[in-house]
Amino acid sequence: MAEASRRTVPFGAQKHTSSPWLLIHFHGGGFVAQTSKSHENYLKSWSKDLNVPILSVDYSLAPEAPFPRALEECFYAYCWALKDCHLLGSTAERVCLAGDSAGGNLCITMSMRAISSGVPDGIMAAYPATLLTTDASPSRLLTFMDPMLPLGVLSKCLNAYAGVDSQVVQPTKGTSTLYALGPRDYPEGFEPLHSECLAVIQNSSCPIVNNPFVSPLLAPNDLLRGLPPVHLAVSALDALLDDSVMFAKKLRDVGQPVTLRVVEDLPHGFLSLLGISEETQVASDICVERIRQVFQQQTLPYCTRKAPKFERTNHGAWKKIVVLREVE
Repeated sequence: MAEASRRTVPFGAQKHTSSPWLLIHFHGGGFVAQTSKSHENYLKSWSKDLNVPILSVDYSLAPEAPFPRALEECFYAYCWALKDCHLLGSTAERVCLAGDSAGGNLCITMSMRAISSGVPDGIMAAYPATLLTTDASPSRLLTFMDPMLPLGVLSKCLNAYAGVDSQVVQPTKGTSTLYALGPRDYPEGFEPLHSECLAVIQNSSCPIVNNPFVSPLLAPNDLLRGLPPVHLAVSALDALLDDSVMFAKKLRDVGQPVTLRVVEDLPHGFLSLLGISEETQVASDICVERIRQVFQQQTLPYCTRKAPKFERTNHGAWKKIVVLREVE
């Protein structure tokens, strides 16, 4: 279960009275970078504002651990948290998943993975990646000039998680990406910086990227109908804006409860910039209110969640026994 098995005290679990709420967090980083610690700046703020313990999972990263390693570890961490919630200072009467970018993808796909054993009460996904193909979209054109999420970085992250090798081609000697566009009139003494190599971005033929547990936007309707309420927060300047818009539309079309909030003038990864500007604080507050909405919703949970039990088979493998009781 990666780092989730560590018996460290999560944020908000210092009080003696157990909270009825539990927030499980999956960090972003393109499936290839960052940890739960790199997201502490906003998680500590959320824990204080919501008065809730937060379990942030450190899952294995690509390319050393491509799909489905991270997904399975997050699912295992989820099951462990439900079973041993008392160790986290919670009774887990209400459970919400939260994540940003790649973590948002894992929140959605893990909930689909957990349909047979009990889904959480809601999902709050910030600028999630819901389509892990290299298909173009209007917002993805921003990757040509976005310093936070350039096209080459996005492509390499997607390929690493899918287990596809990236390809890089060296340009012809004596040429560059700028000079190939023709002569330019620059001020005297000014020489623009440019890349010495060209990254070739091609549509991957790897079937893994079309797997609904990799690209939830491609999930069949019956699978999407099993999801809990989904709350999406994204920026108008985010290259993954269309991922959220299309996913929200698909959920709405199948009758699933979904909200989409688009904030202005912030880049991809704005949660990690909390404290830098007033705009990032406003965006973080929006996420907090969506999480609070999940915890305070009046409707009954989809099911009474119980963590799946496991038993060892004769072959040494672990077999899952699903324990599920429907709410009348």
